[in-house]
Amino acid sequence: MNEDSAAEDSQASEPTPDRAKPAKAKPDEAKNWDVTKIPSWNGFLRLADVHQFFGCSMPQAMRKAAQMELPVPAFKPGNQKAEWLIAEKDLLSYFREQHKAAAKDHRLKAVASGN
Repeated sequence: MNEDSAAEDSQASEPTPDRAKPAKAKPDEAKNWDVTKIPSWNGFLRLADVHQFFGCSMPQAMRKAAQMELPVPAFKPGNQKAEWLIAEKDLLSYFREQHKAAAKDHRLKAVASGN
């Protein structure tokens, strides 16, 4: 084997842009949740897609769903191997309740500060 063929072999083994691994999302980018991009199925959402709105990890959310401790009802359609689902309208109601509480706190703070 001559030097030219050895150089060609080493270049062939280097990753090309076509074979490059996709970049992983940075941790801070993963926390930028966009509610409008959550897939819905006939008005139901997978708990795996919305657990972060309840401030817990997926294993915690599954445990809370099983113990009925989530702020919205969750269920498994069909059998126990199915994924946990929640109704989109229930999640929106939860958001509205959270917004009302935050708006009330905001108004109380504004009154207390004299604004």
